[in-house]
Amino acid sequence: MPGGSNIDNGNILAYTNLSANTLNQDLVPQQDVSGFSWLTLKLGNSAYSAVIRFYGTDTPDDSSSWVQISLYRLADKLYASTYVDSTYNAAFGGPIIYRYFKATITSYTSGTIIATLELRASGLPGFQMLGTTSYADPDSYNALAVASPNYDGLILLTSAAITTNSNSADMGNTRWRGAKIFITTGSFGAGASAITVKIQGKDPTSGNYYDILTSASLSASGFTVLTVYPTGIASVANVTAVDVLPKSWRITYQASAWGTGGSTLGISAAMCI
Repeated sequence: MPGGSNIDNGNILAYTNLSANTLNQDLVPQQDVSGFSWLTLKLGNSAYSAVIRFYGTDTPDDSSSWVQISLYRLADKLYASTYVDSTYNAAFGGPIIYRYFKATITSYTSGTIIATLELRASGLPGFQMLGTTSYADPDSYNALAVASPNYDGLILLTSAAITTNSNSADMGNTRWRGAKIFITTGSFGAGASAITVKIQGKDPTSGNYYDILTSASLSASGFTVLTVYPTGIASVANVTAVDVLPKSWRITYQASAWGTGGSTLGISAAMCI
């Protein structure tokens, strides 16, 4: 990995002077972190305008296996979701849940990002529980409600004029039981048809996607909410689904015609314990 490295008392391995300033460049190239319990990514005091996303996998040679993972903003222990947007002079971290980790620039305008990656064998004091808790039982997520509050602010599609059917990247999920998806429709291009948004899960074995919830046909400016959660709600067609949000999921959006110049669409999410 670029940058210097040092080992502190056999517990901390640090990669310093990491930098990136190009779209799709890895700020942290893929790194085997399987021998550690916790990682911290410290961003330096160099201002930049870009988005950094975090990824993990157990099979790095399979490019389709990388999923987005979330890190904490350590100053206030708020969940930072799967990305950082132009934030500098700050630290983000989380328990290691995949054998390999990388951080990649997925949107870039200007500046150089400077970072240090720290890998801790014994976890981070006060956070060790997060690295040892089993998530196999969805109900065990409730035990993390204090340490991992609901998160509101995940951007799945920045509002813009959309001209073609597409989908978000696969979203990694290790603790959230459900989600609310917020859909904002704006102006529709001349000749545009209705828009349909779907929440899909991904089968980790076959890689196939399956529908969890499909919105109604959206044909006018407005605001629509889709909800997926396993308990306490009723199933309503095109509105709610009584289901658990899987480990890997995404949203898709499609229309038979997006119209001249495209139709305005934005999608975000709130993650629920």
